[in-house]
Amino acid sequence: MQLVPKHSGFYYFKSSKVRHSDFGGATASIWVIIHLSRTNNKPISLTELMTGEHYFQPLQASLDDTLWGSQERFLFEPCFGENYLGTVRLQNSDLSLRVYDAEGLAPGLAAIQPRFLFFWVKADSCGNTTDNKVMRPVRVHELFSIWDFEGKLSLCGMSSEQALLLLHRRLQSPPGKISSLLAHYLLKRKAESFSPDVVPPQPPPPAEMSADILYSPMELAAEVRAEASSDDAEIDLSTWALPGESRKMAAARMKLPNFAVLWWKDFKCRQAASWLRKHGDSEVDEPVIDKAMSRIKACRYFKWVQGSQIFYWLLPKEWQADFRDGIKIWQLPNKTLKQGRITNIPADTREHEILTREKIFKMWFNWYLEKGPVRLVIPRFTVPKADDVRVVWDSIKPKDTMRCFGRRLSSLPVGNYLSAGSPDEDYSQDASNFIKSWQADIDVGQQFHNYTAHLSDRPNLGVRMYNTANDGSVETEWFARFNVLHFGGRASPYIAGIGQQRILEWARGPPHHPVSPFQFARVVLNLPTMFTWDPSLPRVLCLREDGELASAEVDYVDDIHPTSRSKDSANAIAAAKWLRSRMNSVGNQADDRKYRNPTCRSGAWKGEIMHTDQPFPRKATTAKKWSRFKSGLSWILETSHTANVVSTAELRRIAGLGINVTEVYQDSRCYLKGFFNAIEAFRANRDLNGWQMRLDVEEKSSSIGRFDGSCGTA
Repeated sequence: MQLVPKHSGFYYFKSSKVRHSDFGGATASIWVIIHLSRTNNKPISLTELMTGEHYFQPLQASLDDTLWGSQERFLFEPCFGENYLGTVRLQNSDLSLRVYDAEGLAPGLAAIQPRFLFFWVKADSCGNTTDNKVMRPVRVHELFSIWDFEGKLSLCGMSSEQALLLLHRRLQSPPGKISSLLAHYLLKRKAESFSPDVVPPQPPPPAEMSADILYSPMELAAEVRAEASSDDAEIDLSTWALPGESRKMAAARMKLPNFAVLWWKDFKCRQAASWLRKHGDSEVDEPVIDKAMSRIKACRYFKWVQGSQIFYWLLPKEWQADFRDGIKIWQLPNKTLKQGRITNIPADTREHEILTREKIFKMWFNWYLEKGPVRLVIPRFTVPKADDVRVVWDSIKPKDTMRCFGRRLSSLPVGNYLSAGSPDEDYSQDASNFIKSWQADIDVGQQFHNYTAHLSDRPNLGVRMYNTANDGSVETEWFARFNVLHFGGRASPYIAGIGQQRILEWARGPPHHPVSPFQFARVVLNLPTMFTWDPSLPRVLCLREDGELASAEVDYVDDIHPTSRSKDSANAIAAAKWLRSRMNSVGNQADDRKYRNPTCRSGAWKGEIMHTDQPFPRKATTAKKWSRFKSGLSWILETSHTANVVSTAELRRIAGLGINVTEVYQDSRCYLKGFFNAIEAFRANRDLNGWQMRLDVEEKSSSIGRFDGSCGTA
């Protein structure tokens, strides 16, 4: 067989010995790669393709962690000084099979005799109730995974003989990561070798092709979404309307809230006083409850005139101290806190400065500020909005995460659909025949201000106050301090997030609550390692008695999305009402001004769009962000051709935008590592591609145990 084409010139010959683990594989197999290239091309450099030293993948990553240990009786004989743990021999069998540790590497499968192919592993299992690992033989679909090939779905419908024949064919070639990466690299080099005049001209695409459509309607719809309601907007009482109500009923509904809020204030005050008499501490609890009762008495219908605070006495006992006293901000040991009264960053106009001072005075009126000793004053700055301003205190806050999900349309409840083997659906029917995922939108008002700042942290939360004088005279100043979490604080999102998760856990109720829309009867796992795995469904399924998914909620900072599965929005409306009612009952503002009714076509949320009105959930980004990211990539390409340096600040901006865009288009996420390698390349102990040197990583890892609590200054 002629493998090398006839050529009058000479060839470069390069032979390289590589390990599967050098390419991120899970076996210890070694392969010899021979590359012949013509004299006008350099041989391939395998070191450019090896990433195993940066991303080590143990054998456990290729195993099915839902499998339990072997139920057969076997004899284990340990072996020391080898690359395996020992051997096992089943009862009434003379065949000894090696046992490998799942934290290491598997043997080279291509060199194993067929009868020894199904070796044993000592691996983790989610069904194991002890800390010890289980011992069991590998399965055929795991061998496919170890050799970098998909096995679970491709083996569906195959007999065991057909699966073993396919595995034998796979093992006659190098592992998937080696062969696919080499093929990609060689084809890319071949494509780059073509000159422009050799490539045949491509005809223009027809006008109806999708390539001519810059953005999908889903992406463009997010650009015309209505603006968020103002904090001072009136309450839309139509969301509480009864189906088919008359005009007289609607007029009565406008008057009933006044009576309802009077009853609610009286009930909450009596409830607080009763708890204080039975369980409270007069010295610790009484001042806090007195302030809470004053806030309650000042309330109007869905309007907290003097601010809100969490009614901690209604929550579980183990959380009450944290909600009452606040969670102390964690600090490094022996860390000396800074002191000083830093001046504010000036607003761009006098009008914006006045609006800023009005907002700060409102916080004083709402008892979010207090007088007391101040060691550190936090500077503030103003962010103009359409007809308002946002006031931010200049501290660093970490990025929160969001769990975003969707479920496919189905004519059956999810539990029945999965147990039936995920049958094909006829999506040509009317959409009303299918069960859909509905999303509502709840906004938490004044979220950070709902949570108390710890007394020991308040001296470091100082605020500069002004006695405004519009006649041109000198404006005097004085100092207050926050007694709640403030917007812009480093720890505010984390502490408020803990509190919000606790309240939502309490609001949903226990799993077997008889009335809660969030109740469920059983939990079913839908993991990629299972033969019944359906990638269109969530990994963990909480199922009701009828087999359908239970209502759930996902949140991002102060935005909460209750979701429910049904043919219409009735279940989602019930879940949203339940959650809002329970949140407000403990002083957590489920702001009715910004509430949006359940829909299958929700607007952008954290820069992402999730629609569930089609057979499968659709996720996209906004056209504006997509255009900005594309222009940023074009700028990097042009700058690299015309200059020797790239602006780090601009590179950080583009990389940050790329993180948001690749939340949707996840196949591109791996390429972002190059951005951050370039950003960090100026540091010591980095190679030419920006990777941190292995020696430096090991030194830092070993120094963790010697940490003495000291901290440098920036």
